[in-house]
Amino acid sequence: MRILMGILFLTIISCNSTKNNVSASEIEEVAFQKIAKGSLFGDGIEGISESSFTITDEKAWNKLQNNMNKENNVSSSFKEESIDFSTEMLICIFDKVRSTGGISILIDKISIENDSIKISYSNQKSTPREMITTVITQPYHIVKTQKRKGVLVFIKEGK
Repeated sequence: MRILMGILFLTIISCNSTKNNVSASEIEEVAFQKIAKGSLFGDGIEGISESSFTITDEKAWNKLQNNMNKENNVSSSFKEESIDFSTEMLICIFDKVRSTGGISILIDKISIENDSIKISYSNQKSTPREMITTVITQPYHIVKTQKRKGVLVFIKEGK
């Protein structure tokens, strides 16, 4: 009887552990290209709050660029080859407005897992030996990738 109970127990445990694990073959890493990475210096005048979002059409892209350019013409430095919104989308991450420089946003990885598009990003901080500015900044990172359907999951890594 003890042997039967032990086998039943081990069977239940092994079933539960395989359910929760996602095999590496079910995770597809997605290529992306940097469009823009930097900081806004308008003390929040741009009206862009701390946020993570996608842009899937030209009108929304133009509106974002106009907002980003309210204080300084930052879009002139964008690495924008061309964006075909019929097949591509932009992923945008804006940090909060900060009282100093020395922090940037970095999109580390984009992957597809089941029906989710997972965007992993982190705050990159300057090292203690680096000098930082005492100007108000708002870090951002914008990348281009293939348009996909699925639930977006933004994951802030603890760097």
